Amino acid sequence: MKLGFAITAYDKFEEAKILFEILREEFQEYYPISFCSNHPKATEFAKTEQPEIFTEGFDYRFPQKELHPSTLNRITFKLRSTETVQKSCLGALSLDVDYILHVHADAWVLNEKKLRALLKEVKKRNKKFVIRGLGLSYMGNDTPLGHMDDHFFIFEKEFAIERRFFDFNVEEFWPHKLSVHGILITNLISKIGLSNIWYYRNEIDLTYWDGKKKISPKSPAKPSNYDNDFEFLHLHRQSFPLDYGKKIQALYLSEAGFNKSDYIKEFLDRYLMPKDQLINELNEIERKTNNQLKRRLFFLVNPDNRDFSDKKKILNNYQIRHSFKWLLQYVYLNMFPKARHLSLLPPQIYPKAITKFYKEDLDFHEIVGGERDWLSELETGYK
Repeated sequence: MKLGFAITAYDKFEEAKILFEILREEFQEYYPISFCSNHPKATEFAKTEQPEIFTEGFDYRFPQKELHPSTLNRITFKLRSTETVQKSCLGALSLDVDYILHVHADAWVLNEKKLRALLKEVKKRNKKFVIRGLGLSYMGNDTPLGHMDDHFFIFEKEFAIERRFFDFNVEEFWPHKLSVHGILITNLISKIGLSNIWYYRNEIDLTYWDGKKKISPKSPAKPSNYDNDFEFLHLHRQSFPLDYGKKIQALYLSEAGFNKSDYIKEFLDRYLMPKDQLINELNEIERKTNNQLKRRLFFLVNPDNRDFSDKKKILNNYQIRHSFKWLLQYVYLNMFPKARHLSLLPPQIYPKAITKFYKEDLDFHEIVGGERDWLSELETGYK
């Protein structure tokens, strides 16, 4: 069984380079790569690294206007992240392979034997799409039909072509509402069907950088998660202080036994440190940060947050009114415990027409071009 990789990135080129080195230098089999990024330096990276397929992502840039910056950033991120995943996978459909595995540049496969064993099990079960996530029963506001991680999903190439799974217009999936996870699972259920899916891992079974088990779905990807069974690592460097994210990555690379790639060896020489010392230093940073947050009552509403950068941002922006807000949230959530499982609401658009929001608030038709302007007659009256 031949396996290809669809790799998506924005600006994480060092991590993409390490992943390329793992596949080309450390692993035994040949794994062709389809790579997609919409960063200005992506073409230069692709010329140097020579993936079998390179596709440039669309550059979504909307005018600020009256939208809150966080709303605009969220919509832009959802479009960019989904469109680049789509394009890296579309590119991979032209590779001479049987199956394709999608990851982002900061998500690494660290054990080839376990990867091949998983692929063998996929073939044995005769499943066409193999996914992981927070579960099909997890129905958040941005993923109302269940949750699917956009990392480490595998699909049979010919079946994806037959069902035209990646033939869709990203903008038509309401990016003010759905995340990349929501868009993928919606498309999966409608085009592939549950009988063709194997949900091989629930992310609450994954572990953090220090080996502790994930507790809640609050922040499943950050700061890191690790699948001990398959040795799949996803680590968000920016969620760690200083260069500790790179040091944790170096630890995983070292424990994987990689020693053939000069690039990886140089990375290890620069960032590898004793495991106990590394874990103890991060534990001390986390302990001090948590104590500050506890005094401000933040842990009443989010006790499982282990994202260092997120907690630092909360402390930097802290005002006394935040403690009162967290206290009220704590009382509310204990009175109505089911509310804990609700995601944040999207921007409230109603009663404004949805097409008016996209046209006037986002200038959507100007940005994406006339041939993709499906808005023009979506909410027009009968003439």
